[in-house]
Amino acid sequence: PEQRVDGLLGVAVAGVLSLGLWAVSGLAFGLGPVSLVRFYGESARVYPVTSANAFNLWGAVGFWRPDGKGENSVGVLGLSAARIGLLLFVAITIAVLWQTHRAIERGAGEAIALTAASATVALAGYVVLTRMHERYMFMSLVLLAPLVFVRQLRLAYAGLSALFCLNLWFVYAYFNAQWKDAGYPTGDFYWRPVYTWVFGEMLQTDTWQKQIWSLLVVAIATAVLARGLRSEEHTSE
Repeated sequence: PEQRVDGLLGVAVAGVLSLGLWAVSGLAFGLGPVSLVRFYGESARVYPVTSANAFNLWGAVGFWRPDGKGENSVGVLGLSAARIGLLLFVAITIAVLWQTHRAIERGAGEAIALTAASATVALAGYVVLTRMHERYMFMSLVLLAPLVFVRQLRLAYAGLSALFCLNLWFVYAYFNAQWKDAGYPTGDFYWRPVYTWVFGEMLQTDTWQKQIWSLLVVAIATAVLARGLRSEEHTSE
């Protein structure tokens, strides 16, 4: 009983500290907790699409397609892409929390297990949720960085980092090319014909190359989820 009380108190303290940190994170921008919630809600409604150029599950399905109901929207069995992504994220989060709890009970290092859980949940959000931009993978990489000493995650981190850089190049070159065509003195990094080999035609939204990169992100994220939190892997390093 005492251990359970200590555990619950630890979770409560961590939750309060996390909530407090989040509440003050917008003060530098003139946003209080209520304004911050409103800001996030409005931002989420700006791009109601499957993937806003992010290489993830929905990038493999198709970029910039409506993720709700309506004409040309993406869905399965009456469920919209947005709902499917949210359900997948909730299910993965629950599974990760349960697996982390079991790993700690079996003797895994608490700091490593919790760090891995945070990184996995962040990565899962990027991969399965809709309306993701390419830059949102950065948070997952930050959280995964302390785990590069774990052999099973090292290769995954390298692969995700490379794909993140590719995703940034694709978007950076695309938008800068538009600005350059409009007369602005920008470097577009549209290195012909390499860019076309890697991503396909610039003005074509969905190409097989982008779908391959998206599927690779999904595959690596799945491997991290399946192997990254096993207690025996943490305790053996």
